[in-house]
Amino acid sequence: MAYDGDYRKRLREIADEVGKPLNLICYDMDRNHSFLSDVINGRQNMKVDDLEVFCSVVGIDPADFFGPERNDPDAGNNCSPVCLEVIYEVKKCDDVFLRTILALIKEINGRRQI
Repeated sequence: MAYDGDYRKRLREIADEVGKPLNLICYDMDRNHSFLSDVINGRQNMKVDDLEVFCSVVGIDPADFFGPERNDPDAGNNCSPVCLEVIYEVKKCDDVFLRTILALIKEINGRRQI
């Protein structure tokens, strides 16, 4: 979903999209296991630094948190939950492995277009 002004709801939506439990995202953020739950439920506020770390952990650009609908093909940023998960995992790879992944993706896409 696109950002509708409720950042607390958006945190939950993005966590659901990437299929990662809030407590594991908190762990990767180096925060208390209930931090995001507390933010979502209004018991705690989130700083800009925390939002940037959250976005990094779930594999999105901070602009995408507030940006256009990611599932809208006309928005130019079409990314399904599986795509977001791939991005999240790929960000952990070194450049050598990334080149291999890129070559595989290009080969798969090339075969699909034939």
